Amino acid sequence: MRYIRGFVLVTGMLSSLALAQDWQWNGFISQGLVGVDGSHFFTDDDTSLELTEATLMSSWRPAEHWRLAGALNYRQRGNLIDEAWQTDYLFVEYLHFLASGHMGARLGRVKNEVGLYSSTRDVPFSRPGIIMPQSIYSDYYRDAQLHIDGLDIFGQYHLEDGQLNWHLTGGSADATKDLTRNVNGTLAYGQYHSDAFVSLDLDLQYQDWTLGATLFHVGLGFETEPKTFESHVDLRALVLSAQYRAGPLELTAEFMQGNRYLKGIFSSGGEQREPYRGYYLDLHSRFASPVNVFARFDHMINNLDDRNGVRLERATGIPAHYGYSKDWVAGVQWQLADNWLLVAEHHWIEGAAWVPPVIFPQPLTQDKYWSIFALQLSYRMQW
Repeated sequence: MRYIRGFVLVTGMLSSLALAQDWQWNGFISQGLVGVDGSHFFTDDDTSLELTEATLMSSWRPAEHWRLAGALNYRQRGNLIDEAWQTDYLFVEYLHFLASGHMGARLGRVKNEVGLYSSTRDVPFSRPGIIMPQSIYSDYYRDAQLHIDGLDIFGQYHLEDGQLNWHLTGGSADATKDLTRNVNGTLAYGQYHSDAFVSLDLDLQYQDWTLGATLFHVGLGFETEPKTFESHVDLRALVLSAQYRAGPLELTAEFMQGNRYLKGIFSSGGEQREPYRGYYLDLHSRFASPVNVFARFDHMINNLDDRNGVRLERATGIPAHYGYSKDWVAGVQWQLADNWLLVAEHHWIEGAAWVPPVIFPQPLTQDKYWSIFALQLSYRMQW
């Protein structure tokens, strides 16, 4: 709430200077429909209209080296997110120009740069579909990857046939009640809070290639209610990204490997380490100018020491298919006009590694083989 008040205050103060300075406004609004068969991943019913997104973004540059920027968004995403307004980012930026690029720093609430799409995953016009590849951009851990309250130091250098971008980010992630519900299934036992988030992101754009690497660490503490026990979950991962464009074809691949460290009530004693892995392959092909057809395969392994979930089932009785997920996706993006985008996609899924709640799964509401159909219409604005 304090960031919403801050955003309103800052934009209100600066709007009086808008006519005399470099001021920009833009945003979007979208509405979708999701149908799920064999799971409660998004909705407890067969279909749901609870796929609503809206964002208003503002940027003001009072001087050559300085910028203030903020974004206020509204999201309703079925069982994954309670409908709410949120400050997506709100920062002050200083930019220093170099002969071959620039360096800068942002202080405040800043977007994280994890993989190719983390900073733009909530914008329908810039993401590869409605439901992101869950192996890299999981919806249940969205809070831990989306943005932080802290500092982002960044740079851009122009090369002969491309450019290099880098970000060094550190601060505190935004652990909301949605994160607690998605991981635990309830708020009755306590709530997660952020300990720290640190990441280093490199992005090289060279001719028809984009290559990237992100190394990040996020720490989450958990306090029981009443405050009897404290536990910790640390995620440390490396994300490798590659994208190649050849005529109407665009091939994207991202790979993540990391370790999940559990302490306290989440482990059987001491510190428990669980290695995990995820990757996806995505092919976009633009047959006609306004139409973009795409296909994707997304694979996630929750614990590399138990790739098929057999040990999970023997130890806990939880079905083995909770240990992995395989998602085959086919979809189409139709640019109805410059400001209008219609997207439809279908997912055929085996496994439930990314179905919340994560710690206390609900086998009675989850099949091994299940499917998702999603449809979304979006409109963007700029002033």
